[in-house]
Amino acid sequence: MLSKMIVEPYSQNLRCEMNRCSRKGNWAIGREGGPKAARTIWCDDCLRSITYACMKALPDDYREELLAAIGLKLEEEKASNAKVEELERQIADAQAEILKSSLVSAGVVRKPAAKKPVQRKPSVKNEGTKAKAGAKK
Repeated sequence: MLSKMIVEPYSQNLRCEMNRCSRKGNWAIGREGGPKAARTIWCDDCLRSITYACMKALPDDYREELLAAIGLKLEEEKASNAKVEELERQIADAQAEILKSSLVSAGVVRKPAAKKPVQRKPSVKNEGTKAKAGAKK
C-alpha cells in the first residue's frame, strides 16, 4: 500500500517549485515517511490553484463526501480550540494567583489591609438648617 500524501507548512527560504512562479514557498508536499528532500515546495497561490483544480476534477459524489469530511473536521477543531483556550485562561489565572501569593509571602508586596468602615460626621450646614427649621415651627 502506498503511503499517503501530506502537506506541511514550510518555513525555509526557498522559492515555489511550480513552473515560472517566483514567490516564496510556504508548503511542502510529499509522501508521509518519505525523504524531505523529495518534497515539492509550493506557494500559497499555487497550492490554492491546484486544490481548486482537483476539486473541480473530482466526481460529484466524491467531492460532496470530501467536503462533508472537511466540514466535520473543522467543527471538531473549533470545539477543541475553544476548550484549549478556556484551559489556557484557567492556567493563566492560577499562575497569577500563585505569583501574587508568593510575592506577598516574600514581602515584596504588602497584603492589602482591610478597610475600616468610615463614620461620617454630621455636617455643620445640615445642623444649622435643621435648627432654623425647628425654630420657625
